[in-house]
Amino acid sequence: MRILILSQYYPPEVGATQTRAHEFAKFLKSKNFDVTVIAESPNHPEGKVYPGYRNKFPAEKDQLESITIYRSWVYTKPKKSSLERMLFYLSYFFSTLITAIKIRHDYDLIWSTSPPLPVGMVAWVISKITGTPYILDVRDIWPAAAKALGELSNPILYRIFEKVEYYLYKDALKNTTVTRSFCDHINNKSGRSDTIFMANGTVPELFHPINNNANNSLDNLDINSNDFVITFAGLHGLAQGLDVVLDSAKHVNDINVKYLFIGDGPLKKHLVNRVQAENIENVLFHRKVPINEINDYLNLSDVLLVTLNDDEIFRQFIPSKLFDYMAVGKPIILNVPGDALEILNEANCGIFVNPGDPSEIAKAIIYLKNNQNFAKTLGENGRKFVMKNFTRQKQYKKILKILYTYEIG
Repeated sequence: MRILILSQYYPPEVGATQTRAHEFAKFLKSKNFDVTVIAESPNHPEGKVYPGYRNKFPAEKDQLESITIYRSWVYTKPKKSSLERMLFYLSYFFSTLITAIKIRHDYDLIWSTSPPLPVGMVAWVISKITGTPYILDVRDIWPAAAKALGELSNPILYRIFEKVEYYLYKDALKNTTVTRSFCDHINNKSGRSDTIFMANGTVPELFHPINNNANNSLDNLDINSNDFVITFAGLHGLAQGLDVVLDSAKHVNDINVKYLFIGDGPLKKHLVNRVQAENIENVLFHRKVPINEINDYLNLSDVLLVTLNDDEIFRQFIPSKLFDYMAVGKPIILNVPGDALEILNEANCGIFVNPGDPSEIAKAIIYLKNNQNFAKTLGENGRKFVMKNFTRQKQYKKILKILYTYEIG
């Protein structure tokens, strides 16, 4: 069975979308499916094309862990206006459509991951041209999430993309998504009732406890054995609510508590400038770390942060890092109500704080520092729970069932 995977973001880019798409491709390959991926030339999140990639027509052919990837041209810049962001997404749509038609016409199935929504649009158009069915994997509700982030403010464009959203859901062979709230949204929008809940899950080979503790001298971090380290690792973007995390650092007077921000993104410079201007001495910043190296840094930490902005739309989200942090066996501080909080409570693996309240984050940190046996128990609880319920292998079996049903049918 020949499967075309469409994912705008893909390794060597770092992020939840990239990991989900690549791990899924590897899983299908291991089950003897013929897999091809079309992704953008790597540039995310900096907006600069990675060294070694040309970002030109025609798409360049690439290989990663036996997966064949075509790297499509995209219009990209380090800083994007709303119009330029739309051009960025639409450039992937057009270049990928051309690439898909050029390289092969006989795929049996398309697996498309959204957002951005134009990725789903490519699958829909190819499906209409060739008759090839597609599965739409929905990780964020778009355009609602784009509106919440201020990325899509034009009301006419918003209504257009809402209509596109409806047709993508309605015409898909199946829709899969990462939270039960999203299942309800997709079913309500499309008039269907068969959306499949397929949470992100973790990859145990990448995320796990290290018995002898991580190396405290990683990249010469200014951290010593007496420090209590609070880590956020991931995109420093509009959705993550990291200004509130910085505010919480100002509430912590313990000199042995250190905040570690690992990653990059459009708000990193702003955050660094704030730390310098406001003389916040207990905050450290670190470069983006490849996913196969991040486990050491997470094990170096005492508490891991899962945060999003205080917006109604984000209450439907389950940040993928929640599962990876649980797999590392560290206690979690979470400020995301809804499905994510339900998982935190069911696993009994951390402390919930109200979104938008920096003082609650600070209080939770000090409590865990003063009760480290309790913190250790929370971490162990999370590890046990995620290994039992939310590994990616378990999630992918749901897709495998769809594929085998379709193939037999």
